[in-house]
Amino acid sequence: MPIARSMLVKNKQKLHCLPKKIVFLDAVFFLICSIISMPYILWVFIIEHKFFNHLPLILLVCIFLMIIQYFYVGSSSWFESRKSLRYKIILIVSSIFFLRYVAVVILFSIMLNYIICRSIKTKFNLAGLSPKYWHKKYQIGVLVLTFVFLFPTMNYFYLFGGIFYLLGHREPPVLMENPFYQTNSAGFRGPILNKRRDESNSLRMLFLGDSSTFGFPYRYEESYPYLVKEYLEKNGFSEVEIINGGMPGQSLVNMALKLDNYLEYKPDVIFLMAGLHYLKSIKHQKAAYDFKGPFMDIKHELRFNPPMLLEMFIIGMSSRKSIPEVYKDLNFKLYKKTLEEFIVNTRKKKVCLIILEYPSPLIEPEVQGLIYKTSMEYSLDFISLSKFFPDKTHYVFYDEIHPNLEGHKKIAKEIAGYLFVKKIPEYHETK
Repeated sequence: MPIARSMLVKNKQKLHCLPKKIVFLDAVFFLICSIISMPYILWVFIIEHKFFNHLPLILLVCIFLMIIQYFYVGSSSWFESRKSLRYKIILIVSSIFFLRYVAVVILFSIMLNYIICRSIKTKFNLAGLSPKYWHKKYQIGVLVLTFVFLFPTMNYFYLFGGIFYLLGHREPPVLMENPFYQTNSAGFRGPILNKRRDESNSLRMLFLGDSSTFGFPYRYEESYPYLVKEYLEKNGFSEVEIINGGMPGQSLVNMALKLDNYLEYKPDVIFLMAGLHYLKSIKHQKAAYDFKGPFMDIKHELRFNPPMLLEMFIIGMSSRKSIPEVYKDLNFKLYKKTLEEFIVNTRKKKVCLIILEYPSPLIEPEVQGLIYKTSMEYSLDFISLSKFFPDKTHYVFYDEIHPNLEGHKKIAKEIAGYLFVKKIPEYHETK
């Protein structure tokens, strides 16, 4: 027993002899990893456990945790040194003051990762390894691999491509090819379609919207656009083609800027569900004008931002902040102008446009009223959906925005029934 204790003391002394720069690098990186890894673990294992095949993402998370462990062992001298109570109080109070409600998540993440890493280190006696394994050159190498390879890979598996800042500019708000979310190379969800219409009796429908139309966080086959196709085919219509142009977070401005590209697929009917993100109108318009490349140029580049989920979490929290009325008014006017231009442009192409009511309880009544009023002014078909969801318990998944599985089914049935009443499938079979 005394011998084992002596060896442990020697190992600790070795770790304490590590250069201060290495210890600082380890400590900082451990904190960063703690903040990022905890939301990923919660998201994958608690919220999404029944929605996707998580093998690729879980594998990446495990690699990520191994990296945390590697940096933690090297920084043990910093974490295991005694800090005064005054120091701890100042650290906690200042973090809560600056980060508010996010501080609780961050502090909990750091504490949990500390416990996990400490238990792993003790169980496998990783502290007994020579300090040379935590040398600065290895740590820098791991750091570079993490930011150049691991983070971009996690982003790629997780949904988006090209809507966040990279080196001071913003790429076009389009989805990249992503097998994890069944996004094709054209940036749409589901099977890719040819822009040429070979069969005249097929019905091609384009669905435009945000994450609710996209079907987040469910599989493509469980989203309401796909279910519309399924219901139509079950009721005797054989040829139905779906283009799911939904994209999480996009506003009507984004959709309008990409309208020409959508129309190249020659859709017979366009279903538009928009309005929730009207406050992003000015920001999205400016981002599109500032981008120098072709608007629909979809490519994969290295992205040095942390995993996407962390940014989604921060953006989601910031979106709940109060917004000045002047800014709301400017976005509202731009939204109204964009909606009218969108309607006019689709009419020029002689495409049937149907407006879907956004059934989320979080959409502002003023925006909902504008959508309905504009639809009536332009004599557009308007499908009411809020009647199916009298309160959030009948609709909401977990955030009062996205439809649950039953919500997608109800929306799809209403759309399919509306199409049969309007005899749109019969029209396309005989045209």
